[in-house]
Amino acid sequence: MNKKVLFSLEIKLLWLLKIVFILTLLTLKAEKVKSFTFYNEMRFQNQPDLSVYGFKEIRVVYVNEMWPPKSSKEEPDTDYISKRIIDKYIAGEILCIDIEHWPLDIRTNKDSEVNKSINKYIKVINTFKKNLTDSYFGVYSMFPIRDYRTPTTEKGVNEWRLANKKLSIISKNVDYIFPSLYTFYKDKEGWKKYALENINEAKKYGKPVIPFIWPQYHPSNRLRKLDFIDADFWKMQLDFIYEHAEGLVIWSPRGEFRSDWDENAAWWKITKEFLEDKKNEY
Repeated sequence: MNKKVLFSLEIKLLWLLKIVFILTLLTLKAEKVKSFTFYNEMRFQNQPDLSVYGFKEIRVVYVNEMWPPKSSKEEPDTDYISKRIIDKYIAGEILCIDIEHWPLDIRTNKDSEVNKSINKYIKVINTFKKNLTDSYFGVYSMFPIRDYRTPTTEKGVNEWRLANKKLSIISKNVDYIFPSLYTFYKDKEGWKKYALENINEAKKYGKPVIPFIWPQYHPSNRLRKLDFIDADFWKMQLDFIYEHAEGLVIWSPRGEFRSDWDENAAWWKITKEFLEDKKNEY
């Protein structure tokens, strides 16, 4: 083989190695990019526009929007929902249906009652889907069944998992799973265990998992009721959910538990830093 041929082969080999190197870099970059969305459902008094920080909007549909005032809520009112949809909701929105009064836990309710509730949820979801064909849907907190004690004490785990599995028939009708991971106690390790197990149960439904979190302690904790979570604990929650889920919803209430917006609040400073870090990460 003459020198010309050898030189030509070397050039071709170098080009091939260069192409392989570039493709490897592109592959690694693609693997590194994580699809994760931050949703805003905060309702603080005097709250600014948070879309400038990268938050997307999500629409929680509360109970009082699905029934006429003072009416019984034992059965779905599909006619009322259909009429409200025409006036209130926009095609293409992500809607999180918040109905929490129909029993779904077979650990504490008769199987026949849970079956009735399952059918009610499906009826409501399908009413929305029929009227808003371009929108996306989920149900707040009800599947998996939010449970702090079971995963943190490791007692009754199998029964909890079976109760969640029974609700998979509802999950087939939604686009997203919205577990609730609100903070009950000042126990970081306990929260992580509770969050991980609830997220893992949510993933079993085979849909994107978008947990709800709240920067204040749940009002059921009488000692810390509505206290804001400290910066380190809040940062840990953001990091943890970013690692294990496809997005998160930061929520805060209206009504009697509504708080004033504080631009200098520790939790908000951490959130802004977190959003900036993730935006510049890739």
